[in-house]
Amino acid sequence: RKREGEFYTPAWLADRVVEQAWKSQARWLDPTSGGGAFIRAITRQARSREEPMPEVAGFDRSPFGVLSTAAALAAGQKASGTSRALAVGLVDLLAPEDEILASFDRLVGNPPWVLWDSIDRGERSEMGEIWDSYALRLETGMASILGGGKRDISFLVLLRSMDRWLDEGGRGAFVVPQSLFKSTTAGRGLRRWQQPSGTPLSVDLVEDLSRLRPFPNASVKTAIVYITVGQETRYPVDYRVWRRVDGTKVEQAWARPSDPADPLSHWRHEFDSNQNQRHDGVNVWGKSAYQARLGANVGGASGVYWLRRVEKIDDAIWRMANLSDRGRRPVPAREVALESTLIYPV
Repeated sequence: RKREGEFYTPAWLADRVVEQAWKSQARWLDPTSGGGAFIRAITRQARSREEPMPEVAGFDRSPFGVLSTAAALAAGQKASGTSRALAVGLVDLLAPEDEILASFDRLVGNPPWVLWDSIDRGERSEMGEIWDSYALRLETGMASILGGGKRDISFLVLLRSMDRWLDEGGRGAFVVPQSLFKSTTAGRGLRRWQQPSGTPLSVDLVEDLSRLRPFPNASVKTAIVYITVGQETRYPVDYRVWRRVDGTKVEQAWARPSDPADPLSHWRHEFDSNQNQRHDGVNVWGKSAYQARLGANVGGASGVYWLRRVEKIDDAIWRMANLSDRGRRPVPAREVALESTLIYPV
């Protein structure tokens, strides 16, 4: 599940997303429904508002996810006493041949979080045409390998699902990596906020959950984005920083591109109380005297490079074992004698 980017959504987070995106009598879709957390949240929201269960659909590329979604839908029907048509399907959003003709008023979900450079080369090749059709690969050369290679599949799932299933005026609410807004290169393509057809997208609200770590097993920082189809994004964008899970401490901020001359640049946010009185950042933003570098990146091969000492043969030679269970891909366990001068602490 970690390799596939499946981090199932806690109930409180799904409830928050659905509550903020709520519209009575809307048709809802979770395009990556997984364990059905958002389906159950829709059921809870309808019951708390004493409204009938809306029409809901859930898609997933995993057969296990489809079964979990079907169970959540059945439970929702039983709890609400409704007999309205609800749909569940095995759909791979990243496969070009899947064509589901339908439209919805609300899309909610937690797309899989998988970095582009973590995908197998064969799958990357098959997926490349879809990425390019949504203009999400803007980097070339080394930039595409370093920072640009850190773009996330969730970016493509968000844009593709809204393009296929939301009409103008529809709204999407997604749990996404914070890098969508804060990365220098990885999120640039999506920060156009535009569909391939030219239809604009309005980022209405971002909720920054990076201090909460709602997914303990994921090192990626978390955010929620709320987007409306058919409207332009206007800066500064409402940007709220959560300090507590129960939502009792949320700091109001406003976000805009860090470079006024580059609308695709990464965002910065400020906690000014008056959104109309923004400084232009000339005193703190500019060319850095330092050159940033990627640093140590083993490309998912932590199981090769992370070691533990088994035995100190002498000062010059140590017997070392690799931590074969680390990293995104399993590797064989080995014990070998290595020169101690070539082993470094992490």
